[in-house]
Amino acid sequence: MEQQEQNIGGVPPTSNKEKWLKGLTIAGYACSGLTVVGFIVLVCAVVGDWSKAVEIITLPIVFFSLLMSVAGIAASLIGKRWLLAGGGCGCLVLTLIIGFLAAILVGVGQHHPPKRLDLDTCIGEVEEWDTCMVVNENWDPEEQN
Repeated sequence: MEQQEQNIGGVPPTSNKEKWLKGLTIAGYACSGLTVVGFIVLVCAVVGDWSKAVEIITLPIVFFSLLMSVAGIAASLIGKRWLLAGGGCGCLVLTLIIGFLAAILVGVGQHHPPKRLDLDTCIGEVEEWDTCMVVNENWDPEEQN
């Protein structure tokens, strides 16, 4: 039985195993990009106060994209494509750094939420003015004009 040589460069894969490994490697790289897009959508959803449905849908997509990136690296290692595996590891590290920065942005947005004028100011009924602000009893609005 002849031993097949390793697939070189642009030569198309000859066996099903090589096709699957090449497909998983390409999918791993594509999923790293999808993960970054998912992080951006999550940050925008939290900061922009979008619907919780966006966050609920995006979070599993990000998680499974990260798993697919790891599967792409494993496929590169199994196929003995060392440079692709190293590139996948570098891509995964960059993706995790972007995820870390996205988590920091979300944390800062939650720690210092934007102020809503209708809740932070005391606009309301006339009876509530004495409870909202300290009134200067010597102040006369006619004198200000």
